Parts: sequence; C-alpha cells; structure tokens
Amino acid sequence: MPSRFEGLPMSALEAQVNGLYTLVSNNISKETKCSSKFYSLNFNVKDWKQLIEKFDYKQDRKDLSYFLDVDKATSSNMSNCFKSIYLRRLE
Repeated sequence: MPSRFEGLPMSALEAQVNGLYTLVSNNISKETKCSSKFYSLNFNVKDWKQLIEKFDYKQDRKDLSYFLDVDKATSSNMSNCFKSIYLRRLE
C-alpha cells in the first residue's frame, strides 16, 4: 500500500487479520498495526524489494496468536482508532 494520504485503511487491517504480510507507506497511521507481519516504510523501491524478498511465504496462517495482536484487531478497538483519528483531524 504505497498510499500517500490514506489514514487507517481497512484493507491493511483485513490483510493482517488473515495472516498476510502487510507492507505500507509510512504515511499510513501507526494505529493500523495489529500484526507482527506489518511493516511501514518510506516509499523507496529498493527498501521495499529487499523486505519483500525476506518474507517467509510458507508460514502457517491458521494460528492467529503467532502473528496477530488479537485484542488490538477487534472491531471495537478498530472503531476507537477510527474515532481517534477523525477527532484529531477536527482539532
């Protein structure tokens, strides 16, 4: 997700909950992270390529506790994150 302006993208949250590596622009809100497979980088193609080449695509995605912060990934917590981001924008 090389987005330059998106705050808390739902697609990044969905990817993490499903055990996928999630590589996003450093412009994405840090509140988006709920998995150990979440990476936030500057938009530098060389850095992204190097990181992607290190990913272990053979990992079992069935054991959520292995990579996911289950409490942070709840819909209630995500709702609170959205609310927090929107309120900060209004200040």
